[in-house]
Amino acid sequence: MLSGLAVLLLLGGCAETEDARPVQAIQRLELIGTGSPSRHSNPSTVRRWENFADGEPWSSWEFHGTKHSVITFEDQPLLRIARKEEVLVDIPVEATLHQDVFLTADLLMRVHPTRLSAELLRGDERVAIEQLCITGSDRLQSVVFGCASTPEGLGEIDRIVLRISPGTEPVGIRSLVLEQGTSPAASEPRSLESFELITSEGDARRATYFSQTTTWKAAFEHPGPEWELCFSYGQPDHVHLPGQQPELRVTLEYPAGREDEQILQIRPGPGATAAWQHACLPLRDSPDGQVTATFRLHCSDGTGLVALGQPCLVRRSDEADTVLLITSDTHRADHVGFIHEEGELVTDTIDRLAAAGVSFIDAQSTVNNTTPAHVSLFTGLSPRDTGMVYNVSRLSDKAPTLAEAFHDAGYATLASVSAPPVDFNYCGLDQGFDRYSIPHMAEVRGSRGTLDQVLEWLPHYDDVPLFVWVHLFDAHAPYEPPDELERRYYPADADPFDVNGQGALPQYAPYWNQSIADPDYTEGLYKGEITGLDQELGKLLAVDRIWNGVIAFTADHGEQLRYGNQRPYDHRGLSLGTLAVPLILRAPGLAPGTRRDDPVQLIDIGRTLLDLTENGHVEFPGRDLLEGRVEVGAPRFAMEANGWAAAVLTDRWMLVLRLAARTFETAELVPEELHRVELYDMKEDPHCQFNVWEQHPEITRKHRKLLIGWLGRSAGHNWRGQSTASEEEVMGALADLGYVAVAEVETSVWFDTGCRCDWCRRFD
Repeated sequence: MLSGLAVLLLLGGCAETEDARPVQAIQRLELIGTGSPSRHSNPSTVRRWENFADGEPWSSWEFHGTKHSVITFEDQPLLRIARKEEVLVDIPVEATLHQDVFLTADLLMRVHPTRLSAELLRGDERVAIEQLCITGSDRLQSVVFGCASTPEGLGEIDRIVLRISPGTEPVGIRSLVLEQGTSPAASEPRSLESFELITSEGDARRATYFSQTTTWKAAFEHPGPEWELCFSYGQPDHVHLPGQQPELRVTLEYPAGREDEQILQIRPGPGATAAWQHACLPLRDSPDGQVTATFRLHCSDGTGLVALGQPCLVRRSDEADTVLLITSDTHRADHVGFIHEEGELVTDTIDRLAAAGVSFIDAQSTVNNTTPAHVSLFTGLSPRDTGMVYNVSRLSDKAPTLAEAFHDAGYATLASVSAPPVDFNYCGLDQGFDRYSIPHMAEVRGSRGTLDQVLEWLPHYDDVPLFVWVHLFDAHAPYEPPDELERRYYPADADPFDVNGQGALPQYAPYWNQSIADPDYTEGLYKGEITGLDQELGKLLAVDRIWNGVIAFTADHGEQLRYGNQRPYDHRGLSLGTLAVPLILRAPGLAPGTRRDDPVQLIDIGRTLLDLTENGHVEFPGRDLLEGRVEVGAPRFAMEANGWAAAVLTDRWMLVLRLAARTFETAELVPEELHRVELYDMKEDPHCQFNVWEQHPEITRKHRKLLIGWLGRSAGHNWRGQSTASEEEVMGALADLGYVAVAEVETSVWFDTGCRCDWCRRFD
């Protein structure tokens, strides 16, 4: 995992180990800050607000632009304040202030760095104001607003106004303390403790904030004239203050008193903020000795706030690796052109990739929903072990990830994704990524926007080892291909809305458009989506550096099309359609055009990519898919979304075991009993529609025992991180995608072997 000081810059990496190949050097530099707010000495408490559970401390507060409630975090009551808009909290207080004033807030802020200000008011007169920008943290943190006094003191105040910038996640307040005392003469330098992904114009980079009152310094031994000092900077979303004309001033101090200074203008972007900029400064040829880089902010009105990515020393190499991981969301295993008859489905780019590499035609996911499947891919573990079975559950930072593995092996790590389930603000998959591009405001974007972002990034990383993850959402419902592909797979003269037309089966109408009567039309739209994303993908794979590197193409899960057990054109439930995924690997040295039919799993992709890049020494779960073959019929296991069921698949059979009782929202309410079993013959019934367990009791018993044994061997990590976001806020981002809000269930044991329910007694 990332340490506190493993932060971004424009380029990522770490110090080499004895086992790592010295193809390129990236050294992250530690930042030391001075001028930060410091706690005062000899404090006296003026007013304290805490213990929000009983409501008394905040009953007289006025909230503007927000909803608020009390929640429990780590057994402590927090006042939870939503912040979809700018929030104003008006706090009445009567006090006379004679010394320097400090307002200390114990806060919980998860993801977004947050701009805060505290105003001390006397009537409509502003007595003092302090502005801060605080990075997110999984822990409670104390924030100190320091308001310097005059010799006569600040005098009387009658209220405090807190202003909190907008964001997708709320702020929690545990306590608020107003004190006065004497300031120390100067702040002690302190090491930077944590960095977060900070977003500007949808491009998030791992960085921290600083203002005109803060100076950051990085000291390092001069590595040689072939090295560069590289960093990112900009004014991220929700931090812009009108009237600013900020400059970033960077000074390089060399031995013998030599000094270079660069003044960098922070240009405004398309919106109200200044989008990210990057700089790479050559180091002057100098005798060995210490060099100090100093970063200062100058602003015309004295109130600047700027994000700074951690500076890195970079030495480039033309032997740098490139690794591209593509996940095509909701992409069925059988929907790639080279498997279909010619013309039935056109995927020229994917076909070219398969012809140049190894395609696995029997690959399986671990779960049938997006966030848990990607967590499995990035941790190399099943949801049984991670505890992540819900969409938009947040992955704890305790979980080691594939991005961190490549990051620590010396790669710059980039992610460009297309939809909320893998937006780092919700899912926690930002761990190890230097840059992370997301759609605007929890929206969905097509493959063109997602891939164009990567194409825009690539020139910044010439000759730098690079790991890139691209997530494409096109194949996910609702199926809306480009106009020119809408009828690509459906007759131009046919009417898909004619309930009396040839092939009409209105009962298979998709949930997003109940007027479609012909399922062939809906499935043609699905194919059109895939052809469209394939065309866009061709632009990225046409880049020589990408094509000549290591490429993995796969999906998080499949889709049921018209044969969904719960509803058509969805991926609810466990079946061959929802679990089977495409998987193609392309890398130098692999035999082109190889097809493998042995049963493989999504969780082994990470280990394989590390081995393909000669990073076999890096610890990561799984097996190398290219080393040996799995025996046909070897069991593979999967979990159902939300932990509702688990399954085992062998050569012909699939057994599903219900882990929770529930009722489906179908045309009729169908109750599902706890520990009910379903057995499907995938050879005779590939859509898994007919439960045949009663016809094959011994096969059912054998597979049930196999599955229960697997469930009992869970590693039990439970890497679901805590979140203060409400179910309404989290699931609201997914509602337009057809997701249904589900209350998370805490469990450490997937199956109780001592259960005596009706179903369990049948198999005694």
